Amino acid sequence: MSRIDGYTHYVCDRNSKHEAYARDDDPEVNNWHIVSRIDQMGVERTYTLCSKCFEDYQSLVQAQDQGFTGFMSKGGEQHG
Repeated sequence: MSRIDGYTHYVCDRNSKHEAYARDDDPEVNNWHIVSRIDQMGVERTYTLCSKCFEDYQSLVQAQDQGFTGFMSKGGEQHG
């Protein structure tokens, strides 16, 4: 059996059925994205997402950004 070194095994953290093996110089690596998220407790986590899940993630983050911008623009209005 032959062996070729230098491949990375990508597995989507959202959908483990999405996976690929690619060399660093393979265009396939552009289909994989590393994202970081800080939860409400201040814990940062890093995830690997395939292109489809990354597209869904971008939609989610855009909605969250809009919600946060709205939250910040209200200042302390409710705190009479």
